[in-house]
Amino acid sequence: MIAVVLTALLAAAFPVGHGPSAKEKATKLQEVSARLRRSEHRLPYGFADVSKRTGVPTENTPTWGSAWIDLAADGYPDLLLNRHKREAWWLQGDRDGFTTSKSTFDELLLSLPKGRSYYDRHSCAWGESNGDGRPDLYCVAGAQKGIGEGPNRLLGSAGAGFRDISRAAGVQDLFGRGRTVNWLDYDSDGDLDLYVGNEVRAGYPNVLFRNDGASFTSVASRLSMSIATMDSAWGDFDLDGDPDLLVAGNGERGSAFMRNDEGTFIETYLEGVTGKQWDAARWADFDADGAIDLVLVREDLAAIWRNNGTNLYLHGSFPLEAGNSAALFDIDNDGDLDLYVVQGAPRNGSLSDANLPDLLFVNRGGSFARASSNAVPGPQVGSGESVSVSDFDRDGRLDLLITNGYLEKPGPTTLLRNISRTGNWAAIQIHGDPKNPLGFGAVVRVRTSQGTAWQFVTDQMSFHSQSEVGYLHLGLGLASAGRVRVKWPDGSKDCFSIEAAETIELHKGSWGC
Repeated sequence: MIAVVLTALLAAAFPVGHGPSAKEKATKLQEVSARLRRSEHRLPYGFADVSKRTGVPTENTPTWGSAWIDLAADGYPDLLLNRHKREAWWLQGDRDGFTTSKSTFDELLLSLPKGRSYYDRHSCAWGESNGDGRPDLYCVAGAQKGIGEGPNRLLGSAGAGFRDISRAAGVQDLFGRGRTVNWLDYDSDGDLDLYVGNEVRAGYPNVLFRNDGASFTSVASRLSMSIATMDSAWGDFDLDGDPDLLVAGNGERGSAFMRNDEGTFIETYLEGVTGKQWDAARWADFDADGAIDLVLVREDLAAIWRNNGTNLYLHGSFPLEAGNSAALFDIDNDGDLDLYVVQGAPRNGSLSDANLPDLLFVNRGGSFARASSNAVPGPQVGSGESVSVSDFDRDGRLDLLITNGYLEKPGPTTLLRNISRTGNWAAIQIHGDPKNPLGFGAVVRVRTSQGTAWQFVTDQMSFHSQSEVGYLHLGLGLASAGRVRVKWPDGSKDCFSIEAAETIELHKGSWGC
């Protein structure tokens, strides 16, 4: 395609009968190529694979999940790549990309547990455990296919590094076959609790750990179910101020939805969700009506469920061949959320089967249209697994990180830079209170000349990966400014104005309403 464009532009530059010399042709080719590169951001929708250029390791390796956070507080997000059964990769972000770090500071983030030649790690998530205001990391691991041990790890921030405090905190879940983890304040006491979703193993079901300050306590609840857990995600479904949880499972029991009623979880039937087999879940308000919606994915289907405040109903669905996960994000900064679906290699195919293309569906007034396949570059090998979202280069466009998962089909991790034509944007760097510095549970309303949009601040976990936490991207469309209201989990509010291309450091209680 580019060759055709270059040929046409050269023909226009040098009419018939006035052919260029070799030197003139070479110079014009350089000018045209440079102009095409400069104009790539004017494409309606699309991504560019910038993995190699930005320093993301491109080694083919099974990598189950990623997690984004600006841990260095330098304005650029850092990236944890959770390589399955191998040492993790920690990538320090800066304006030019990433550097792979193996310093003492990161040692516990990367290393395998002592005495282990591999570690069956599935998901990691940033949160806060001890109220010191510095984010901590919790990782869940399998248990050697259900016949051995697989201690989960809680890595607590300790000034210049981390300490493994999982045993002291009582959250090892030594024999559970860990698959998912969520940070959520289920009992509304101000600190963050932990939910661990496990694959089925007799006697070791899913676990809810209550945060008691210095340690955690395993509490009996309806969440302590035995289910073939693939994913778990929370959002305030009924808008009553506490987190409700969906547990996606692909076994005989299927999936379950647990409504939170003042700290008590009640299993609640949702049509098309309860008892159905799903692999991945993601909550977000795709239609900007103030109620958090749901996307579910399994091998043959991606489904968008709209929340009317009391129930979910199917808004749209898309057939898949090898679906694994999805992200709702605003690709064009118009204020509503678009859908990206990760596909892998066919699960029952041969080892030589290629990775199937990922899919992008653009939201236009609530109607989703599939974008051209040329807009979604990706690896031809491996098996796409999980997706996370971050504006890694802080250019005002949300980017995507795709991992490869299946052990028999290793492939590269892929960073896709958003080069779409977009509207205006702004951003909020969130600073909550010491027990919840990332503001999990806050509800953000943005009013502009284009209308009103809502964002729900969760732990951003979906199918092994955590999209960037602590940083909230706002699509403003054609508006040059907006009025923001942040309602914190304790009911207090901050209100302020924000201008296009502005990033505001929001400290809880600093603005008032």
